[in-house]
Amino acid sequence: MEDTLKDLLERLSAVATGAANVHEKPSAIVEEVKDVLDHLARDELPAASAVLLSTDAPGALHHLELVRAEVHKPNGDVNTGRTRLLECVTSHIARIGKDGAEPYARDIKQTCERTFRSERGSQRSVKAASLLPIAELFRLGLPRMNAVETRSIARELREDYERDRLNSARVKANILQVIAALHDDPLTSTHLTEEVTADEAAAAVKKADLKPAPTARWLLTAGLATLETKDGGTLLVAEGLDGISSALTATFGEEIESSTVKDVCDATMQSLAIPSSGQRTDKTQAALRLVARHADVLAPPPGFMARASECFQALVKCRCASNKAIRTLAVPALDEFLRALSDALGDDAAAPASEREAVLSSLSEEVYELLDSPTARNKEKTAAVRALGKLVRAAWAIGSQATADADLLMTKLTKLMMVHDFVDGGNDFDRRFEAMERQCVMLSTYTDIISLQPPGTPVEESVLDLLVDILKFLWRHYHTAGDRMQLQLLSATDEFFAELHRRGGSTLLRGFAQRVTRPMVSLTLRVAPPDPIDSHLFRSPPEPLWPRYVSPWTHLLGGDALAVANAPSLEKAEAKTRRRSRGGSDRTTPNREGRQRSLSVSVDMGSHGGDTPSSEGRARGGDVFSPSLDRIASGAQSGSGADPHHVVMYDSFIDEVLQLCQTLDLDVVRAHRAMGEDPNDEPTTNENDSSQERENGDGEDGALRALALELGEGVAASNAGDMQTFLCLVDLACSVLGSVSHDAIVRWLAPLMERLAALSAARPLLSGFYKIARAALGAANRAGASFEDALDQSTSSEGSTSSACRAFLLDVCAAQPRLSDELRASALQLVLSSPRGLLTPGELAAPLRDALRVGLHHPPLASAALDLLETRFSAGVHTAAGAHRDEEERREVDGLLPSVVGALRPYVDRSVISDLGSNSFGDGSNDSKSNEGDPTAQAMYRAKRIAARRAKAADEETARGEHGEGGGVDARVARLLGKMGGAAHALVDANTLEGKNAHDDSNESLWDPRAVVSLELSVGGGVNGSAVRLKLWLDAMLPRAAALALTSPDRASKVAAAEFLHAATLLMVGTNARAAAPKGGDYAREPTRFHHVYRRLFPVVIELSVDPEPVTRMLFSSLAYQLARWFTRNQAREAAETVALLDAITEGLADPMSNDDGVTGSGKTSGAIAQRRELCAKLAAECLKWSVKHLPAAAAGGGGSGGAGGAGGGAAVNVKSILRRLFAFQTHPNPGKRLGASVALQRCLAELRQFPQLVETHALEILETTIRSLRLCEGDPPRAGAEEAGALLCRAAVRACARHAGALCRVPASASARRGGGFETLPRLVEWIFARGTARVETRARLESQLAFAALVQRLPGYTSPGQWLAGVADTVGGPSWPFRVTVARPDGEAVLGNKTEDVAGATAWMRNVTASLHWARWALERDIVTLAMIVRGGVKSGGDGGNEGGEGGVAKTDCPVAAAAHFLNVGVPRLPGDDDDVVRVSSARGARLRDLDRARVKLAVQVMVLAQHAIAKEGHDDGATLGEFLEILDGPDGGQNESGVVSVSDGGLTRLLCLATLAPETLGADVTGGRLDDVNQLAGAAARMLQPMVTEGAARRVPRVAATRRGARDALWRALSSRSDRFDLGSADLHTARGLTAARQLSAGYRALANVNLLRQLLPTEGPASRTRLAKRLLVSLFLFSYGQFV
Repeated sequence: MEDTLKDLLERLSAVATGAANVHEKPSAIVEEVKDVLDHLARDELPAASAVLLSTDAPGALHHLELVRAEVHKPNGDVNTGRTRLLECVTSHIARIGKDGAEPYARDIKQTCERTFRSERGSQRSVKAASLLPIAELFRLGLPRMNAVETRSIARELREDYERDRLNSARVKANILQVIAALHDDPLTSTHLTEEVTADEAAAAVKKADLKPAPTARWLLTAGLATLETKDGGTLLVAEGLDGISSALTATFGEEIESSTVKDVCDATMQSLAIPSSGQRTDKTQAALRLVARHADVLAPPPGFMARASECFQALVKCRCASNKAIRTLAVPALDEFLRALSDALGDDAAAPASEREAVLSSLSEEVYELLDSPTARNKEKTAAVRALGKLVRAAWAIGSQATADADLLMTKLTKLMMVHDFVDGGNDFDRRFEAMERQCVMLSTYTDIISLQPPGTPVEESVLDLLVDILKFLWRHYHTAGDRMQLQLLSATDEFFAELHRRGGSTLLRGFAQRVTRPMVSLTLRVAPPDPIDSHLFRSPPEPLWPRYVSPWTHLLGGDALAVANAPSLEKAEAKTRRRSRGGSDRTTPNREGRQRSLSVSVDMGSHGGDTPSSEGRARGGDVFSPSLDRIASGAQSGSGADPHHVVMYDSFIDEVLQLCQTLDLDVVRAHRAMGEDPNDEPTTNENDSSQERENGDGEDGALRALALELGEGVAASNAGDMQTFLCLVDLACSVLGSVSHDAIVRWLAPLMERLAALSAARPLLSGFYKIARAALGAANRAGASFEDALDQSTSSEGSTSSACRAFLLDVCAAQPRLSDELRASALQLVLSSPRGLLTPGELAAPLRDALRVGLHHPPLASAALDLLETRFSAGVHTAAGAHRDEEERREVDGLLPSVVGALRPYVDRSVISDLGSNSFGDGSNDSKSNEGDPTAQAMYRAKRIAARRAKAADEETARGEHGEGGGVDARVARLLGKMGGAAHALVDANTLEGKNAHDDSNESLWDPRAVVSLELSVGGGVNGSAVRLKLWLDAMLPRAAALALTSPDRASKVAAAEFLHAATLLMVGTNARAAAPKGGDYAREPTRFHHVYRRLFPVVIELSVDPEPVTRMLFSSLAYQLARWFTRNQAREAAETVALLDAITEGLADPMSNDDGVTGSGKTSGAIAQRRELCAKLAAECLKWSVKHLPAAAAGGGGSGGAGGAGGGAAVNVKSILRRLFAFQTHPNPGKRLGASVALQRCLAELRQFPQLVETHALEILETTIRSLRLCEGDPPRAGAEEAGALLCRAAVRACARHAGALCRVPASASARRGGGFETLPRLVEWIFARGTARVETRARLESQLAFAALVQRLPGYTSPGQWLAGVADTVGGPSWPFRVTVARPDGEAVLGNKTEDVAGATAWMRNVTASLHWARWALERDIVTLAMIVRGGVKSGGDGGNEGGEGGVAKTDCPVAAAAHFLNVGVPRLPGDDDDVVRVSSARGARLRDLDRARVKLAVQVMVLAQHAIAKEGHDDGATLGEFLEILDGPDGGQNESGVVSVSDGGLTRLLCLATLAPETLGADVTGGRLDDVNQLAGAAARMLQPMVTEGAARRVPRVAATRRGARDALWRALSSRSDRFDLGSADLHTARGLTAARQLSAGYRALANVNLLRQLLPTEGPASRTRLAKRLLVSLFLFSYGQFV
């Protein structure tokens, strides 16, 4: 760009001075310069300014001085070129603005002044053009001049203007323009006075003709005088009118004579006449600009009011003119005229009432005539509608009957709507523009009418429906409108919402917003062609439209609408109302206009509707053509605040975003492909999805594949349309929240984070929730929200905003190690960008290290990590919480810095390699050195070019640093290390320590002490030209090549090393393949000479198969599958090479450097480990499949369950070897290894389906090992993944066993077909699962065992139900082996409540044991495995269904789960507090052991209520003796019968549990920290489900004990709700504090539970403070106060 511009300017100077080709015209060269400047990007403007506005060659200023000094009499072509160049400079100044032009302002002014003074005679065009840059600079307030300098140049210009004989009309017009520009600047206009300073008086002695400065009065007089000049020309008159406008601006606040106002109005009316075709329109445009800017001054008498009808008709004609520029300017002129006239008519001081009413009546008649006229054009009716809205205000103020009936006006306006459907590709741009303008005017008119009625007056529903339709139409076509129309729409919409809020408050606006927000958001999220009615674009590929709607949403929510991307340009809108840069013709060719419609539709749709002038405008400071746009501009400058209607719309928008996130179908499915067909395209199973994935059997279409790329590798959207909508919604929400910063977001943080946490847990594969949370936290941080109390237990409160945000961030920190790719990057960015105070440096250290590793390939994440390092981990940490916290955080940071600094090593290595490469290659240094001794011009030119190239590279490096790109990241790392001082030494230490990982040890020693890898080459140079064979040994190169391929930050070196390793691997495999096979086959084969190399090479191949580098990944992913297929050929025994490959695969299933807690320590990111795990799982399945495929067909065969003989027995060699390694990993304490083994076994089991014989051999062992593995998952870290993967594997193994149940029930016929594991047959395994799995304490192992038992027991021969099976095996499972007995000793009540800390572990273990037993009992009761009598009496006796107390075949009373539950109810459930008692609340600051105890209490309480519910539902239709006994054990003995013979129950344990679970769940240990309600909802839901069957009265009539329990619970609840205390009164909750709101939300869960069983209305008293009437009123008020309503 710079070189092109320099070449053009050099050519221009050469042609003008005659040093070059004289046949080339300077004006043509200037047009090329202008074309280059017009196509520059914004970031290229500073460099272009440095070239164009330079006084050195070849700048434009230099060219002007050169021609002036050296060309004596320039010809016409040269003068034309100079004129065009000056205009080009003027346009460039307007584009770069004040900041860009300030360094060159004084040089430009001086050069143009000299050009202006030196031109004489025929060069008047150059003289006139030389004033244009000066005028543009003055409008920008440049250059900075003092009062003396300002008056001096102004006097000279006035003197030049008054020389009638010497200056042409164009020169005089431009002089007026410069003087007007001086008056437009408020600072310089104050200097232009009649006063003369002492210095000026002294100068007057030498200059007798010193004249006063051109004041605003003089400019006003001179402007009026131009209309009286007969030979002045249209251009001079236009500049005179613009001068009048500037003078009126400068005299704002001063009183202007009535005669002057009348003269200005007369001149304006005279100039408003539309010129004939072919004539200039400058005068008319200037008159319209004058009306738009100063209608307030000119409207009162004797101004426009006296000629209101005439002026209105003239403006309407201009509005309907054929000239586009006049039409465009007439719109704001008409709006301002009507507004000012309405204000003047309503002002009693303006004129007598009769005169004002006469003017209003006359104008109203014309308006109604236009509205009723069938021949009136649409533009005229639109103008009439706008006039009607403005005149209503005046009529209301005067009391006139002309437009008094507002309802009649609204009815009349309804018939004038222009809601049209446009034909696709019809090019109906004018009609659409007119429809949009009509609807926008209608909205403004309705706003005016609504504003007339007093606040509180209701608005009719029909009117609101009409307004909804108007807004939907405008919103649908917003993205196709031009800048002016978009700005008008924003202003009209915002004014309407503000007026609606004034009319009916938040209630009316919130109700209207609920009706209009959903369609507006839906229209925003469309994916459609850019313009459906454009014939060239309506068939274009659909594209998301949300980027074009960020600006209007930002404006509606109270943000800066002009500061976002794709915002309407205020400069473009203003340019339509400004004067022209030069007096060229503004006539346009119709054909050209028609062609531009389709070509520029995506850039400025305003040109389609006739709102864009064809010629170019020039900037003028402060010329906002409409007060509405003036308000938008002022909001953009000051960062508009949050008005009440903005807050309501903000709440509505956030609520709609959350509603859409919940209602959209966001399920994802696995992208199903045949495994092994193409390794590069195989899907990657993401273990993040804890739900059961669904197979997509149908073929994927293009949309699904595109969305799969968005969601991640291997998954696709279940509903492509909803997923696309969600992705657009996330981008829209992030953009809007990032653009709007006010306090409304703070109120939303707590519910927003809770909702996003729930959504991200339900949809773990979607990163959009993390992005929304990041944008919300950033908006709250910018709004000034404080989070310092999140880490302070003494000040933090339950349910506070800080607690909710911190809880969500901690969940993300725990989940992010299991994520990968874009999902992981989003989670890390959320954590790293969290506001200060939510996370400690220790909690941020691990995500920070991961972000630095991922940031090597994702610069935005690296930039976020460095931001955190600079703010939290660098020296000088200061917080607002005091010096004590500063010191603690500083000590914590000092301890963490060495581990964090080690992650910066790759950035340092990358920058060093980059510097070496730039100094050695590609910079031309060799060329310069080779010409050092050559003093020729060519050598000097080359050296100059090299120096320029290096300087440009340095500038680009600096620019990249400013924008956060790769090079800038490296520079920031260097600066950061310099600030860290001694902590930076950890770079060397970390490099030394990390040199001992799995692959870096290869740098220190050879992979094999012998030289075994060689390459033979034939080269020339032998005797008589014969070839010489050389042997090149590669052993020493392999370790170094592996290290470079794995860790080199230089891409070229990395790819070259990878290609070398790939070729070396193929060489070794090929060498082995050519070797002769031994006669004894596999039994006699010795290990090959490469097997030591293979043991080191295979792990490297696997690592490179998942490398981020695409070339490396492409090479080795295919190679890994080929190696798996090749090295599984052995059939007789395990070959050394096969063992090496299988060891590499199994070790790759988990991080080899991770500890037993699953903490990664190998330096690899968890995302890379997940990809490697998935690859190794596929390779294990591939090895298993090809181990069988290499066998003869008869041996591999496939079907039958007989023993495998011959070669078929050899198939078990590799299969058993693979499974043996995976089984060892499944029972490993490391969750990472268990996760890898489960994922691999899932794929292996899928391959085994093709070989029934192998399934029958290994299915039982897989199921047994998986259940044993699940027992180890109870203590895994959160979201470790092994539990979910093991559950999926268990279900797959159960399905495999069920399919082959017939064969698995038989004992194998031969020893060679003996099954692995501890069980030979399926019945033995089922018995073991029932006895040792279905009642396990480990939750997931228990659940999967129950599912496996229920699925397999019916496949056993001779049994049709689980109950029948249990009766048949009672002798085996009875007695001490009864599965649900309680084996842990009972604790006392103090230990259960957590008051005895030394017995907390024992009490927790006991409650977990009881919970598992009760869960088993409920499960067995549901499936008719046992009866309630067997559960109550403790087991089943051999030969019957009875039992005894501790006898043979039964369970001792102390081991019975029902008795244990009764003990818990007696000692672990406190009584419901009375009026004078305090509720025992669980402290949020309890330790980890007590929190585990609380969780165990909640789970046990839920299981007790669930078992009681099922018992009542199951046994209610029987005689009820057993059920009564069961309830008596739980609730205690009854209190006898009352007078009516009704059994009553005292305050029993079950009754207390029901009451506390409903009204006070925190007393049972429910976790309510951070606003969590999971435990609260579980307890309340279980209580509601138990109360439900009691309401049916069926069981209550059959079993008196059920009725007694119901009555006791009801009486206890009634006493609690009717008490004088407010602790259980939802209507008395304090909704103004975080604690009160949290308590109300907890209590509302119980209220909902009671309402669900129709008990709430019966329990609430009819009178008093806690009455249901008062509660209903309270809830309604709360609903309006808190629109997000989490507690209602």
